This record gives sequence, structure tokens and C-alpha cells, in this order.
Amino acid sequence: MKVALRVGDTTTQATLTDNATARAFATTLPVTVEMSDMLERELYGALPEPLPVAEKNRQTDYQAGQLVYWPPGPGLAVYYKHAGPPVPAPGMVVLGTIDGGLDAFTGHDGTAKVTIDRTG
Repeated sequence: MKVALRVGDTTTQATLTDNATARAFATTLPVTVEMSDMLERELYGALPEPLPVAEKNRQTDYQAGQLVYWPPGPGLAVYYKHAGPPVPAPGMVVLGTIDGGLDAFTGHDGTAKVTIDRTG
């Protein structure tokens, strides 16, 4: 499933991963999350409600362009750069991958409102 992420005047798309947590996330859309820059590698913010997590294979490493959920939540992050150490165990669940336009997530002083919605 494709979703649109709007940051200010810029909109980019992402492809959601086929897992139970991403499917649960899709049912909450549209959602707007106030996000802050963290460690000069990601925008991070809290979803209005935690998501159910069925994935046992969480990951502690990340790649630029990933949209991830940090259980027990309700943390949501968009990684725009791979920098620094892995995240602490038990890790995070990948919700999707940004298809392009990672620059939309960089250079924010303070907070940025990110609105995520289904496309089409």
C-alpha cells in the first residue's frame, strides 16, 4: 500500500511493509504527527495511540528511508540518514520505506508536522 507523507509544502510517498503492525497503522490514517529531529538522523514523534505489535523479529539497525514504529509506543520515526549506533533492544518494527525525497525530512528547527494518508 502506498501512503503520502506531507511535511510543510512538500509531499513524498512511501510503500508500507506487509506486516500486521503496518496494516494496523494503515487503519489509523490519516494521521498528523508533530515530529522533532533526533540525533541528526531522524524525525521522531508520538502517534495519538499505540499500535498493536505482532512482529517478533524487530530490528535494532535501520536504513535511511525507513518509516518505523517503536513499541510499546507510540513512537514513529522517519530515518533520513544512517548515522550513529543501532537502536536499543528489543528494537523497532519497519512500517514502510520512503520512495524518494528524503530531503523533506531534514533541516527542521524545532518541530515539523508530518501528515500521513493513503494515496489514491
